Amino acid sequence: MNTELYQILHIADSAFPIGGYAYSNGLEYAVKSGIISDVKGLNQYLKDYLHQIIKFDMAFVKEAYEAEAEELPHLCESYDVMLLNPAIKKAGVVLGKNWKRAIKQLHGEDVALWPVENTEPDFLIIFGYTCKLLGYSLENVCILYLFMIVRDQLSAIIRLGTLGPSQGHKMQSDLLKELEESFTIDQIPSVEQAYKCTYIVEMAQLSHKYLYTKLFQN
Repeated sequence: MNTELYQILHIADSAFPIGGYAYSNGLEYAVKSGIISDVKGLNQYLKDYLHQIIKFDMAFVKEAYEAEAEELPHLCESYDVMLLNPAIKKAGVVLGKNWKRAIKQLHGEDVALWPVENTEPDFLIIFGYTCKLLGYSLENVCILYLFMIVRDQLSAIIRLGTLGPSQGHKMQSDLLKELEESFTIDQIPSVEQAYKCTYIVEMAQLSHKYLYTKLFQN
């Protein structure tokens, strides 16, 4: 039996209780403000968003996976310094707490999830570190993180009524197929070389806090 596969499928389920599927990362604002006005624009927005995830967020996921416990405080500080969006930081801390609680409930005291006192880790850092403790390969951790990102964005857009479920899942399938054909771990930069360059995504995320949201957690 492929135990790791079963565990990953469990975590990848949108019903896994961390709440990521309920946070649109600015996508709802992008739709409401007209930044995204059609399916073609949505598809391009998601591709830009994924590029930003690979070149910034996943640098910290990978570094956290490879880090020793004593290196984690510095990694958290590096992320805080480079993150300019308070709303995304707040959401990341909430998701990190939810992740830690959910994994603790599953594994009890078997996994010492976060060895750093007085530090609330962002989701992507505790995600990378705990997945290593759980015995997942780095490749599977990267694939799982990208899948969750795509899943959460499409879940939000379907619940907003912008796309129907069939359209949304077709788009998700196409995006994941493109990632399968083009993405390699070598594309993930080091934390020192991590960058963001998709300004329209940043604008949507920064402006989202002023939106009266339809989604139940934003």
